[in-house]
Amino acid sequence: MQKEGVIELLEQKKEMFLVEMTVGIIEKERKILIQKEDEKREALKKSEDMLEKDYKDFENYMQNNEQEKKAAIQKYETEVELRKKAEFEYKKKSISFHSGPNL
Repeated sequence: MQKEGVIELLEQKKEMFLVEMTVGIIEKERKILIQKEDEKREALKKSEDMLEKDYKDFENYMQNNEQEKKAAIQKYETEVELRKKAEFEYKKKSISFHSGPNL
């Protein structure tokens, strides 16, 4: 009877050892998965930050582009107005030159 008790005790110890090993392996795998999750969250955060920066840069570009467009339109309109005035003055001088002095 004592031999059976020793064998049973050894079997229980063996089983406990296997359970402890399994628990250790599972805990190790859990830590690895948590670490991978943290790394993925960090990478996602970096991606979000980069996207936010790109968005802000694009918004700034669009605002600058709009301001440059308005300035270019204003410059064009000013140049057109100056050209019309110059043409008018030229025509006015041309008419007075061709009509000559009135005798």
